Amino acid sequence: MRHTQRGQLLNAWNSGAQLGPASDEVVGHGMPNFHVGGAILGCLRSLVMGQTLLTLTPGGFRDAGVVGRFWDIARQYGMTSVLAAPTTCAMLLAQRDARSDGHAIRAVSTGGGAMPRDLGRAFHERFGTPLRELWGMTEFQGILSANPLGATAPRIGSVGLMSPFHRVIPARIGDGAFAGACGPGEKGVLAVGGPCVTPGYLGLDDAALCVRGMPDGGRWVNSGDLGAEDADGYVWLYGRQKDIIVRGGHNIEPALVEDALTRHPAVQVAAAVGQPDALKGELPLAYVQLRAGARATPEELLDLCRREVAERAAVPVEVVIVETVPVTAVGKIYKPALRLDAMARVAARVVADTLGTAHAVRVEAVETTTRPTVRVTLPSDNLSDGDAARLRDAFAPFLFETEIVTVGEATAGEATAVR
Repeated sequence: MRHTQRGQLLNAWNSGAQLGPASDEVVGHGMPNFHVGGAILGCLRSLVMGQTLLTLTPGGFRDAGVVGRFWDIARQYGMTSVLAAPTTCAMLLAQRDARSDGHAIRAVSTGGGAMPRDLGRAFHERFGTPLRELWGMTEFQGILSANPLGATAPRIGSVGLMSPFHRVIPARIGDGAFAGACGPGEKGVLAVGGPCVTPGYLGLDDAALCVRGMPDGGRWVNSGDLGAEDADGYVWLYGRQKDIIVRGGHNIEPALVEDALTRHPAVQVAAAVGQPDALKGELPLAYVQLRAGARATPEELLDLCRREVAERAAVPVEVVIVETVPVTAVGKIYKPALRLDAMARVAARVVADTLGTAHAVRVEAVETTTRPTVRVTLPSDNLSDGDAARLRDAFAPFLFETEIVTVGEATAGEATAVR
């Protein structure tokens, strides 16, 4: 991704203007410097505005000690502003003995992933400081929108107002081309234009980034986010276009499931992905990380979804409790890893249903240069005639790629691509 000095400096100025421009700000710096959250919204913003930058150890919020002592650090160093991912905010809220009195924080901004509304309410109620959700992207060299500071309370669930000099159009986009603008409150793919738009991807032309045929003929980037703009100009996000679960042609927003699950007092983090299905294409599957010391059963959480998820088709077919939901270095939930796990779970069931459980079979889902692939390794010494063919037939209705590999004691293996 190509950045410019002009774009980074302008975005740093926008960040300061929206997150706190005063020269006496002490900015908590817990995001990595290879990400715009750390490099632009933290470091460069502080430099442009003449503020104090407080680096929260080289590990930032990846350091469990920083999260565990966050409020002590905030009090000791007079921190006034900080940016953290929603998963980090959930970890702070999960600390039962955390004491936030006496801090000087004016603004806790959060971005990098959808913030459950109940997290925003609970954080404010407990710590007395509202979470102000923002929207940013590497493609825009930093921040795009934020809930304004001052007496105005943040609109929970909204990522706020657009940055100065930038515009957003929720649009209908087909094959990379503009097919119409959405009205106030109507969901569409968010196209963004403005001076902070990246010059482009290195080695690729604008077709990989920009929307063709915009009404003003300008350069607008397809953000890949689904959202809306209300009548007051506030932007609302509904998830990444690629994260939408498509169940038999019905589009399901993961947030419908995730918001319901995070209302449970034992749940710290929830993530919903599409589980491959032979008939429907995908079915909703939820992963949950519980708070330390808390207890809940998958059945209990499924019952909660049946009561709280408004769309019947969005109720997950299963809730999987994991020790830790995978996150990126900046604290975003890493859904590609969860989708691979969902593929592997389905593939293991297909193999067991087709061949029985007597075979010593290894099933894994892997990323390849083209698309995710399920790889099934079978011991050739224990195969019956037609086992591989039966597996091919069983996997044929699924949309993912499959490889069947037979391995014997004296051979290195023979791989056969199913599709």
